Amino acid sequence: NTEKILGSIKKIADNNVFYNNTPVILCSPRIRLAFRRMLEMVYPNIPVISMNEVPANVAINSVGVVSLDDN
Repeated sequence: NTEKILGSIKKIADNNVFYNNTPVILCSPRIRLAFRRMLEMVYPNIPVISMNEVPANVAINSVGVVSLDDN
């Protein structure tokens, strides 16, 4: 499952870097630390933040969803 998650992140990150965007992972506060630790070995420059860390006045533009699906 870790490989599928990292593969999904790679697809999304590669697409965003191509368009000169900096990807950020937004996740549940409950999994933030574990997700960050999993990600930092492969993608140390991709920030992982929880939804609680985003100020209410900041607009979020979702460009992808990390998934276990192969699609």
